[in-house]
Amino acid sequence: MKGHPVARSGGCYAEGVKEFLNDWWRLLKLIVGSLAIPVVLWLLLVWAGVLR
Repeated sequence: MKGHPVARSGGCYAEGVKEFLNDWWRLLKLIVGSLAIPVVLWLLLVWAGVLR
């Protein structure tokens, strides 16, 4: 038998929906990570007394 097995592992979502949600999840993590880095640096500088 060649090819992929008939049974699919995963949830009840269709492949397109899973790809869509995966892309949005990756984009959300990128945005949150991009915003978190300057906020953490700012908090460290405030804590160290460099900024008020």
